[in-house]
Amino acid sequence: MQLNKETNMQSSILLIDNGAFLPDDINDTRFNPPLHYCPGLEWAYDAMKRLQEESSSAGESSSYSSG
Repeated sequence: MQLNKETNMQSSILLIDNGAFLPDDINDTRFNPPLHYCPGLEWAYDAMKRLQEESSSAGESSSYSSG
């Protein structure tokens, strides 16, 4: 059974939200397989990047509201 792109993306987001480890460099072969073996890895890094941006912008807005 092959999963579709949306299911893969949702799975990646779920893992990252729950603290899955991803090295800073997507090409770090000590932890990641080559990208041609794992196309979902790019989605995971995109999701991690969005999550970091959302959390940093949420932190900025909360620091402005306290005062």
